[in-house]
Amino acid sequence: DRRPVRELAPMEYLAWYEDGLITAQASVNLPIGNDMSFVEIVAGATYNLQVRWERNAEQAGEAEQIGKGRDAFTLRHHIDRGYLIFTFTDAEGNRFRVREVEAAQVQAMIAAFGLPEVPTVDDLPLAERKSWAVQLQRLIEQQAAKNGGLRPYPVQQQDILRMATKSRAALLYEMGGGKTMASAYWATLRGYQRVLIVTPASVVPGIIEDLTKWGFNVHPRPLDHGEVSRLRQHKGDKPEETTFWIASYESMGLQDGNYDAWSHAVYDRDGNYQGEHDGNHGAECSAPGCKVKRGQIIRACPKCGAKGDDFRSTRGSNGGGPRVCRQCGYVTWTAGTFTPATDESDGIQGRRMTPLGPRIKRLFSCVILDEVQDAKSKGSLKGETTRALKARGKVVLSGTWLKGYVTDLFWSAGWLLDFGSPLWPFPYNGGSARFLEQFGTFEFVTKEFLHTLQTGKRKLIPSVSNLGRMWRLLSPFAVRRLKEDFLKDLPPKHRDVHWVPLTSPHASIYHRVEEAMQDTLKRELDKADPNMGVISMALWWGRYAASCPTEEGAPHFAGAFGTRINCDEATPQEIKAVVDQMKLQRAVLPKNTGFNKVDKAMELIRDIHAQGEKVIVFTSLRGLYGVLEATLKRERIGYTGMDGVPTQKRNGVAREFEASGHTVLLAGTGTLNRGVTINGANHVIILNTEWSPETTLQAEDRCHRPGQTKPVHVHYILS
Repeated sequence: DRRPVRELAPMEYLAWYEDGLITAQASVNLPIGNDMSFVEIVAGATYNLQVRWERNAEQAGEAEQIGKGRDAFTLRHHIDRGYLIFTFTDAEGNRFRVREVEAAQVQAMIAAFGLPEVPTVDDLPLAERKSWAVQLQRLIEQQAAKNGGLRPYPVQQQDILRMATKSRAALLYEMGGGKTMASAYWATLRGYQRVLIVTPASVVPGIIEDLTKWGFNVHPRPLDHGEVSRLRQHKGDKPEETTFWIASYESMGLQDGNYDAWSHAVYDRDGNYQGEHDGNHGAECSAPGCKVKRGQIIRACPKCGAKGDDFRSTRGSNGGGPRVCRQCGYVTWTAGTFTPATDESDGIQGRRMTPLGPRIKRLFSCVILDEVQDAKSKGSLKGETTRALKARGKVVLSGTWLKGYVTDLFWSAGWLLDFGSPLWPFPYNGGSARFLEQFGTFEFVTKEFLHTLQTGKRKLIPSVSNLGRMWRLLSPFAVRRLKEDFLKDLPPKHRDVHWVPLTSPHASIYHRVEEAMQDTLKRELDKADPNMGVISMALWWGRYAASCPTEEGAPHFAGAFGTRINCDEATPQEIKAVVDQMKLQRAVLPKNTGFNKVDKAMELIRDIHAQGEKVIVFTSLRGLYGVLEATLKRERIGYTGMDGVPTQKRNGVAREFEASGHTVLLAGTGTLNRGVTINGANHVIILNTEWSPETTLQAEDRCHRPGQTKPVHVHYILS
């Protein structure tokens, strides 16, 4: 299990040096210090090697002199990271050290001692490797007979063969690389009969469609309670062939927010009754500024009055408290969309159900977690319920497992390899602190006054320390490839960035928003404890003012002109009143007025339409979506809109678009940025980038996937 599942990169070998005696293969002068001194390593001499790691803080950038007189101080920024230290002791007891971060020292060490020999799974006995290879080729031909001749790429076949020697694996292909298909071949090859794939809800229909296309036996509907009950009744029955069930993270651990209506009394500081906060459906009271949790109020079943163990809280409820009465069976939880009734609407009531996770802990022989970064948190319901799943075979799939901070992979890797095991020597309780100390990178600030030194708290930053040691932990089970490693025949993808200037009326509005935004940011950043909500709000003003200065976008930057409004909760009448006020302030362009991004997008769309090709247009700004939709209607250009399309129907809408005569598929970036392949289009227009680059990259690759026959053109329209 400790053998790497792939060939190592050159720098990864450093982590495979072991404590003990080591003999120099060549004579080398190894540099030490900054004074041009060196240590002579003699060929044939034997040294005792100790490999350790240590942390070291180094100043980042130049120091800043702030203030005058007695209040003056020097501000320094430091980066604290860990790295390997190799300590060599010769026969006379003389010691010298090699630091992983000193490139010249590392090169000299490798020249003197060579790289350690690290056997991989490719070095397993020939009979074992040949047996797996024969079984894989038989499986590929069986599937090809079902799927019309589809076969994995040679490099994918090599990875499946290597992974077949492991019961745990992490397949980290770049987006569009066929992770799900490759993991399905792996599970089938290893003989697992009941396989569960857990993935985001938006991706479920796409995976069912994709695996069916490859000829695998897939349950045709997402896993639900009815199917779970059937499987539990026939738990001892084994399918004749490997069968896949697909479930969403959302159904595994339902998110808090949709409880039966609850209320609580409100008192002032003197204990005088002030009224009720009612109409709450979340884990926390919805009244502004109120922090009361449902779990503090609802302590008995509303139907039968049961308390204690019959009506107790569940893990991960975030203070929401009990959901199910074990005495009478009453469920106080609503899955799906829940809208309370109003004078104008009867409301929408979702299906009542409990999370799937607790019912399927040991129901499947193999569990595959797709887009595993979605379940990275320790305390989230998604994370807790997926980590509770037990299976003989486990795989995690992700193109961005380490998306930001090093902690992103700790909990999912612990589930994959078992917390506290030799492969993952970090226990569930307390292990995250040890892991962070080894692999976290921190930033801190010092203030040097004349006679004192103040050191600020360490802040974790998105960088990995001890990268070699990290890859030594991951290499026995992790396979990472970029798309170009195996999709050699994929047509090229061209990116074009179109910078479009603001018109004079648009620029006038934007500059006023920019001033308000800068004032707000400066005021918050000057505080000891800045309000990140206010900072985020100000940044959103700028996004909307730059991209959509018309009536559709104006309410989203109204705060810059003194009017705060929550566009998600405001009524149409309230929004209209805000827009009318902004018109008086000349803070909004008149309706149907052209502006830079839409004008450029329409220019590109007309050209694409004239060529008889198709384009996907992405924006995450609701107002910009509406403006472009109205413009397409006005110019009578056929389009398919994804706004309001339920998750389970998006794949079908995408197929209809490909078969239709429509030129444009108009979609929100968050609704169609992964899980759907649309090779019927070969152009992508992105009207605004996202905070997370991964989201934008996922969007631009919707039509640059296996099966695409035309060059793909991605257009970014920025201002």
